[in-house]
Amino acid sequence: MRQITAMTIGWTLAAGCAVRASAQVASRAADSVAILALVQSAAAEARRAWDARDARQMFATVPETTVVRTPDGRAITKADMIADLQRRMNMTTRIDTMAGSVDSLRFLGPDEAVVFSSQRFVREMVVPGQQARVRISSVTHRQVFRRVAAQWRVAGPIEESNQRARWADQPEGP
Repeated sequence: MRQITAMTIGWTLAAGCAVRASAQVASRAADSVAILALVQSAAAEARRAWDARDARQMFATVPETTVVRTPDGRAITKADMIADLQRRMNMTTRIDTMAGSVDSLRFLGPDEAVVFSSQRFVREMVVPGQQARVRISSVTHRQVFRRVAAQWRVAGPIEESNQRARWADQPEGP
């Protein structure tokens, strides 16, 4: 009969832990790819909506009953959001840059993750009664994803923060 030493048990456990850790890393990598594909798909949909100048496309999956509360307490309905975005789309004569990048992806558990991304948008606009000017805007997005029935899905609306906008002929603010 062969004796199993404490060292053999230790190496066996270590190897088993390494295999599990390796599997977890591979699983997280696959999860990351799936989540980032959802982020890229949403960005592509936004670009198509802007290229078509059709604000309804941006809100196609938003329920009609959606109401957003602004920081000052006003309630904005889906119809209000579409109308406001359509007004800005109608003033846009040229899109120079619509670029986004993922800043971080954090897993909050086995079935939940949050993505922080940044967007920079440079476009020429004609405000009624004014000449064409270039508008530069940027924003940080926070979006939560959950795994449902073995697939990652968006879990709620995108939260925006650090919104900045200026005309290109104005100096940058703090």
